[in-house]
Amino acid sequence: MTPSASGLPSETLLEEVLARADDLPLGNRTALLRVTLLCEEPGTSARDVALEVSKDEGLAAMLLRLANSAASAPARPIADLTTVVARLGLGLVRSLAIAAPGLRLLGTRSDGLGPVRRELHRHSARVGVAARMIAPADIDSEQALTAGLVHDIGLSVLARIAPDEFRRVLDLAAEGVRLPDAERWHLGFTHAELGARLAERWSYPDTLVEAIADQSVDRPPRNRFCALVRVADALIREHGIGIEPPILLDPAVYDGAGVEPGRARAWLEPVLISYERVELRDEIETAPLSRARVARALLAALEVPV
Repeated sequence: MTPSASGLPSETLLEEVLARADDLPLGNRTALLRVTLLCEEPGTSARDVALEVSKDEGLAAMLLRLANSAASAPARPIADLTTVVARLGLGLVRSLAIAAPGLRLLGTRSDGLGPVRRELHRHSARVGVAARMIAPADIDSEQALTAGLVHDIGLSVLARIAPDEFRRVLDLAAEGVRLPDAERWHLGFTHAELGARLAERWSYPDTLVEAIADQSVDRPPRNRFCALVRVADALIREHGIGIEPPILLDPAVYDGAGVEPGRARAWLEPVLISYERVELRDEIETAPLSRARVARALLAALEVPV
């Protein structure tokens, strides 16, 4: 077994992180309260609840894991949150939303990585919204949103569970080493590999596992869905959002995703610039639900402090 630069065998470190990640506490307490209240209101739809759940990456991950677990035994893996909410039922979703803030308190720590976690959140939220916004007609836009939200889950887990190792990786990246190369040298695995292992461990659908794993710009995307997530990631990084620098994708990746880059940039740029001025409630109640307006509303809803 090859040791990593951290001094631990790479597989030992990976297994340790995976084991500790099973109880990862995350949560947006405002969104969780809203989920709780919605679940109590007569006539609430699964779609309404799913919109609120999508604002909290930790709860979304938990529900996806539960809906696809052996206990639920779906005929086919579920990748979109509306179906997850409908399958689990409002009562169970409400219970998990109530429990989530207490779970998060168990993981609270002052480790100086707050700004990094904030940037990871900003990036993931925008990649999710971008993927949903630019998804062609033959790709489920809600699954694209979910994939974007969780595509960097490996980074979030590293920052929470192995902050000292994560800092060293960031230091190497700041010196000009590509982040995946820094991870492989120091840890023995990349955040994409960690994220994919977690997704498998939590019984995510294959589409999400593949999208999380498929982040190497040195290889062509595995499929059309992976290409879409990779394009969304690249478009957001063009705006300097995230902890990784912008990347130049091969035009074939855009073609594979069914996305015309000029049109996608024209859709996304005003959304990213103006989202801070948009209130979700006013946007939905007073304005037509155009593609750009829905995207801005989602960004406003997803933008919460970590």
